[in-house]
Amino acid sequence: MWLGLILAMAGSGVVAYVVARVVEAAAQSRGAARARRRAEDLRALMRDLEELSERCAAEADARAAALQHLIAAADQRLAELEASAAAPPGPPGALAPPGPGVCEPVVLAGRDRPDPALDQVYQLAEQGLSPLQIAKHLGRPPGQVELILALRRG
Repeated sequence: MWLGLILAMAGSGVVAYVVARVVEAAAQSRGAARARRRAEDLRALMRDLEELSERCAAEADARAAALQHLIAAADQRLAELEASAAAPPGPPGALAPPGPGVCEPVVLAGRDRPDPALDQVYQLAEQGLSPLQIAKHLGRPPGQVELILALRRG
């Protein structure tokens, strides 16, 4: 009887060991699958980051080229202004001819009176409103209102 009990206990120990190994192997395979999924996710993330960095570099290059163009145009305009400042003045009351890039005044046919919108801007400014308040009140861009007021002062 003791021998049967010992064999039963040994058998149940072997079964328990085998079940524990099967459970451990299943857990490892789930862990391995999880690790594979994480590795795939990391590879996808790296591809996305590389694509994003390439797009950012291309945009930065385009902006740098645009800035270089603007700097060259500003340098050219500065040289023109310096040349015109160094030129001898003409007779009193004479206007200098417009240089390249300078707009001629535009005369609109059929416009005998000033624009009523300008009058609105002037009236609101005389009432003490700021350019920003005038722009909001009239539904115009603030820069436009500031330009209208600056031209009036100038």
